[in-house]
Amino acid sequence: MFCFLHRGPDPPKKTPDRTLLPILEPQPTINIMSEEAEESKPLRRMVVIIITPKASKDPAELYTKIKAEVVNDEYQLEWQESCEVKEGQIYTSFTIGEFADFHDEVIYLLECMEDDVAKTHITFQSVME
Repeated sequence: MFCFLHRGPDPPKKTPDRTLLPILEPQPTINIMSEEAEESKPLRRMVVIIITPKASKDPAELYTKIKAEVVNDEYQLEWQESCEVKEGQIYTSFTIGEFADFHDEVIYLLECMEDDVAKTHITFQSVME
């Protein structure tokens, strides 16, 4: 518990400033994209993946090969430009059309690269608006 002691007369009270400020009216929100355009805009799925190369493979070279060979124009598969390599594993992400089965379109193709890829692991996936 705190106890404050006050000695002497009360300090003079300050009078409030009488300057009036204008009242700001809320401004309407401007929607840059029409509702029709938003609805027609295709949604994308983002997938974060860890790819473990075979022991004899260079991760950076393998990632270049993956970006060149694992493609899908129908669902507009897009690999992240660069990847992060930690402890010999490739950490990267890709986006693909919302309705694409990325297991069939991407993961299966990576598993078919059995001479280069030891294993894959999906760490995160979500539909982006």
